[in-house]
Amino acid sequence: VLTHVNVSGTWSEVRLGAPDADPIAVVGRIVSMHSIYNNLWNKVYSRALFEDGACRLEPDIRIGEDAVLNARLYARARRIAHLPEVLYAYRVHAQSAMAEAVKDYCARHQPMLRGLSRALLDTGLKERFFRAFVMSAMWAREKEFGVRAAAAAFGPQVRALALEGVDPARLRGENRRAYALIRLHLFPAWYVAHHFFKKRGGRA
Repeated sequence: VLTHVNVSGTWSEVRLGAPDADPIAVVGRIVSMHSIYNNLWNKVYSRALFEDGACRLEPDIRIGEDAVLNARLYARARRIAHLPEVLYAYRVHAQSAMAEAVKDYCARHQPMLRGLSRALLDTGLKERFFRAFVMSAMWAREKEFGVRAAAAAFGPQVRALALEGVDPARLRGENRRAYALIRLHLFPAWYVAHHFFKKRGGRA
């Protein structure tokens, strides 16, 4: 359970639902911008995960640095446990980083997306979560500019980051299909159609 105290002073809860038992599955949730798994402050970590110095917060990432670090930590974790009790309240106030993040949302999230791409490449998981990563990169643009503008910006601004370091031979299923759409320059049109069908309860 994640409890927020919002800027207005109201309380809200975000419940995890059925928790994942597989740490690698959690990496996929983080790539998809999960509101609980991404955060550092609602977790307790084994010190052994940090002892070799490979997992640290990246100082050049201001927004989403916890998501990047958690992707690395879950990728090396052997087991995880969840507590259903409310043990921590996160207060969002006018001067908090997340309150500021709504301004220039897309630009502020680019360092996080680059860090997440590096984390996935370093852990050998980018091919496994390729489509999820591409969709999150698009969402950062869509949230600020809308679906069509995000699709129009895909070529010059998202494509290179999406394809960076990816081994096509390791792609399977929806990841292989997304890769093919990108290579054929068809992904922006698919993205718009995907949202059209999703909005109407269908699938693309």
